[in-house]
Amino acid sequence: MKMLTNGCFDLLNIGHVESLNYIKRTYPGELIVLLNSDSSIARLKGSHRPIINQDDRKYLLESLEAVDKVIIFDSLDVSKLIDEIEPDIYVKSQDYTFDTINTRERDALIRNNVLIRFIPLVESHSTSNIIKKIKELQ
Repeated sequence: MKMLTNGCFDLLNIGHVESLNYIKRTYPGELIVLLNSDSSIARLKGSHRPIINQDDRKYLLESLEAVDKVIIFDSLDVSKLIDEIEPDIYVKSQDYTFDTINTRERDALIRNNVLIRFIPLVESHSTSNIIKKIKELQ
């Protein structure tokens, strides 16, 4: 079984790790992480991001026992990769819903008959919260 998730994973934190471990525990099989490139993060979040470069983020993710493969992507959605990989399950955290998933991604998931699952969000452990804390220390 192939599971797929995607994200920036900037400032890898306990929320990221817990989510990836949860996916692997709940849906045994190959876990593929699609990782936003540096330039795609800058387009999404502004020129001040990412904090950690894509090669370092990829290395950190590949070092996690739960992660089997990491693919860096440069587009603003992963619809083409969904078509290429043809995963069995696509996993996002519960801060997303079926209606808030990128429409091109949602169409690719439907077209490929991929099961979509939303997993619990690890509250208060986000890159944004970490950046906020660091700024407060200045």
